[in-house]
Amino acid sequence: MVFKQKIQIRPLGVEPVYRQIADALRNAILSGELKEGDRLPPEAEFAASLSVNSRTLRKGLAILSAQKLITQTRGRGTLVSFPQRKLTRIGLAVGSDAVPYGPYTLQMLSEIMRYSTSHPEIQLTLLSENDPEKVSTRIQETGCDALIILISAKAIQRKLCEPEFDSLPMVFINSRVEDLARFGRYEVKTAQGAMGMGVEKLFEMGHRRIAFVSQEASPKDFVMASYHQDFLAACKKYRISTRYARLGKITENWYDIGHDRTVELFSAEKRPTAILTPGITFSSGAWQGLSDLGIKIPDDVSFIGANPIKEYNPNMSGLFVPIRRIAEKAIELVLDQFVPGKHLKQKVYEFPVEFLDFGSCRPLQRA
Repeated sequence: MVFKQKIQIRPLGVEPVYRQIADALRNAILSGELKEGDRLPPEAEFAASLSVNSRTLRKGLAILSAQKLITQTRGRGTLVSFPQRKLTRIGLAVGSDAVPYGPYTLQMLSEIMRYSTSHPEIQLTLLSENDPEKVSTRIQETGCDALIILISAKAIQRKLCEPEFDSLPMVFINSRVEDLARFGRYEVKTAQGAMGMGVEKLFEMGHRRIAFVSQEASPKDFVMASYHQDFLAACKKYRISTRYARLGKITENWYDIGHDRTVELFSAEKRPTAILTPGITFSSGAWQGLSDLGIKIPDDVSFIGANPIKEYNPNMSGLFVPIRRIAEKAIELVLDQFVPGKHLKQKVYEFPVEFLDFGSCRPLQRA
């Protein structure tokens, strides 16, 4: 097949004419309009049809040749050399100890699977491996062409940043490895500032005594540390006390931290009027703690959790990670890495949390 589509050239456009030619042809190739083996018109004929000189056309074709989208052979002319991928097997690195999966992992897997149904070229496979030294073998055994990393184990994440995996397209979701971009890796994550948004919402409702219940962060756990720092920064911004912040020990269960620290805070004579937690497990424990004390939500206290599950607690207001948008972007980034010449503008893509009120918050009537 010979390409005969009319390419629209804007001689006075901001972009050079040769780049306009390259962009138009690249789009035709990537969209499938031009397929592998299709032939472009002879140089002189093609240049004349575009009202450009041969030198300008050659500069445009050189870009596509460097991106391995076309091949130019004496006697055969210019042929499209980009093969359409028939199947991409994406391994979902979740870790073998993630069964049964937690609510967050289940929701993320569900959204990844939902979105992949619109891409028949995708085949998903679970990559269950916790041992960093065996992950390479597991990737080979499962025949993965790419990875989406959901596992929170830092040792596995750091292993996948090593040079031996540089040729394997991958995307991390909310990684615990700082500055992934320096390893040439792509990441989709929740933007920082979630706890700040929670403080802001409660402040707007008139609350000044805001409790925060979480866990102490280890020196290597910058994610957990960021939640607390975010809360402290927001309190400083709005000039409210941080005396109601409680952090459980690293060795403690998250649910127990949420429950026990909440009971401690709300058993005091001058108790908080609102509570904020950074995770659904903390949130569930805190909610139960308030219930055990006979404290009514939202009559006695306003409550903001994190990623509440409607089926478990339809009344919990919360800060929601945009899981669907994150899952879709992760798949798009994986597929984009298979496209020769595709320019990915950045390594890290951030999505802010969303606040949804389902009835556990109320404005505070201030005297």
